[in-house]
Amino acid sequence: METERLTLDLASIEDVTEQYVGWLNDPEANCYLECRQPHPTVESAQRYLAGLMDDRWYFWFIKLRVGTEKIYVDKLIGSITLHINPDHHFGEVAFMIGAKEEWGKGYATEAVEAVTEYGLKKLGLRFIEGGCYGSNGGSRKVFLRNKYFMDGIRDQRFLLDGKPEDHWTYRRNP
Repeated sequence: METERLTLDLASIEDVTEQYVGWLNDPEANCYLECRQPHPTVESAQRYLAGLMDDRWYFWFIKLRVGTEKIYVDKLIGSITLHINPDHHFGEVAFMIGAKEEWGKGYATEAVEAVTEYGLKKLGLRFIEGGCYGSNGGSRKVFLRNKYFMDGIRDQRFLLDGKPEDHWTYRRNP
């Protein structure tokens, strides 16, 4: 899947790199991820990804096209998932931009837009939801910029650095 600046490649186990594992192990890059338990090796991250590979999960690596229109390379900057609930026909999106030098440039917004459109139009899902920690202002902006609406706040659902943290949920209908 391609957007104006990005390529979203469906992941394979072989695509897991030391760079990606580095992001999973970086406390600043992973602080808002639910899978923030360390994946100290490529092999352990591959096992984690293998556990997601079934017909209910779509896992893409987010790659930035760097170069000219005709000659470019894809630079890995993050990942995005779409989990399908087959019984109720909706999806849940989650994303991470691990390359800190690319934070704040709108790449997560662009990736979420593409995956949302894919889920709603190509897969015909009834809706897509996503959530984030209340203190994660960047992710909140990503959802709102993609026409998701606030669906609710679950008070003190998570612990972040040992302190209770609200979970903000968002939803986008077709």
